[in-house]
Amino acid sequence: MGNTNEEKRKYKELGNRQKYVNFHLFSAIIFMSILSIFPVIKDIMAGELFAMIRVSMIIICVVADVVAFNKDKTSKKFRYVAMGSFGILYGYSVVTADSIAALGYMIPLLFLCVLYSDIKFSTSAGAYAIVLIVIRLGMCAMGIFENNTTIIFLGVIFIILAVYSILITRNLQMFNNDSYGALEDEKEAQQNMIEDILQIAGTVQGESEAIDRILDNLTKTNETVTQSVKGISSGVLSVTENISEQTMMTGAIQENIQATQERTENIEKIAEKSQVTITENLNNVNELKGQSQKITTVNNTVADRMHRLREKATEVQNITGVISGVAGQTNLLALNASIEAARAGEAGKGFAVVAEEIRNLSEQTRNASESINTILNELSVYAAEASESVRESLSATDNQNEYINTVYQGFEAIYHDMNTMDREIKAMGSDMKELTTANNEIVENINQISAASEEITSSVETTAEDVVVNEKSFVEMRTKFQTVLDKVQDFEKYR
Repeated sequence: MGNTNEEKRKYKELGNRQKYVNFHLFSAIIFMSILSIFPVIKDIMAGELFAMIRVSMIIICVVADVVAFNKDKTSKKFRYVAMGSFGILYGYSVVTADSIAALGYMIPLLFLCVLYSDIKFSTSAGAYAIVLIVIRLGMCAMGIFENNTTIIFLGVIFIILAVYSILITRNLQMFNNDSYGALEDEKEAQQNMIEDILQIAGTVQGESEAIDRILDNLTKTNETVTQSVKGISSGVLSVTENISEQTMMTGAIQENIQATQERTENIEKIAEKSQVTITENLNNVNELKGQSQKITTVNNTVADRMHRLREKATEVQNITGVISGVAGQTNLLALNASIEAARAGEAGKGFAVVAEEIRNLSEQTRNASESINTILNELSVYAAEASESVRESLSATDNQNEYINTVYQGFEAIYHDMNTMDREIKAMGSDMKELTTANNEIVENINQISAASEEITSSVETTAEDVVVNEKSFVEMRTKFQTVLDKVQDFEKYR
């Protein structure tokens, strides 16, 4: 059945329709081309030029159609190739053939082109045929071909047929468009209706499945409740027995809470004393830190003074060097004066004595300068050693400051921790008081639970009977929903 329907509707595809019309147009053009040879067979045999040209054009037309058709049987271009090549042959036949039958070669093809439902193509082909027929009638009127009433009548008939082929194509295209539009509207309406039905069915199916799952869960829950009720019934009895034991244990907990609260208060007092001690130590560390900073300042001042002392000793050494140089020059001058006094003889003896005294003073000056220089060198060494000691003292003081800072930070951290511990201990004391209050409430609640347990025991027995009744109702409801779900699943074949 399915194959038969597909065979019936095989032309719903555009490619199959195109192939069908192309084949018939191809066959018709081949037939009309061959048919157009017969009127000029006598002329061909006689070797007339027009007849030979016409035969050549027929062969070219047939070859072009065969090649175009075999290349792609579903091509939309085939109609233009086929009608174009035959149109050239038709035009040549109209203006050269003596037989009036040449005018009718195009008419069957025009009606065959109606199957394409292409108004532009049919209009172009029909108009081309009408123009050629009018040209032929004009040539008859001018006496180029035979002219009579029959020829004019046939020409008018062919023109009317060409016009009708255009009108038929136009109306056919209009009818097809309306039919396709109506089919599309109907198809869209049916599609919308089917989608709505499927959506409703899907919703019903989904909800039914959800209800089925809920019922399943309720059934399982009901079974669980049945077991739980039985467990509760036996458990309530155990709870009643345990309540009395819990009351005794709660009393012991109350005593422990009070003892813990007393210890907490003692710890709080110790923490407060420790906090005071730590505060005093922090103050002492601050004082030590200030003294260390003062020592650092003094050491820096001493180091600066020692540095300046070394600079002054250097300047004195430079001055003693100058004095030593002057003493050397004086000694040379005294020597020269002694030499000159010896040359002068008796007259220069007094000058020689003076020169000797000057040399002695120069020697004494040089010796004193060397002593001063030696002392300054020793002083410079001592100043360097003192400066190095001061630098070491500064370094030690810096390390001491770091240790002091570390100790201070440690005490500060301990101070914060003690504050935190104090807050926590106070909070613990508050919690202990609340715990005492809560424990008293628990004792009261246990007494109330003991009284309620007896009522629960009687209620549980009644609930167990109701659960059994509900379980039967759930089973019956589940069966009915399963029937609905089976019916809804029948819509799946339309998806």
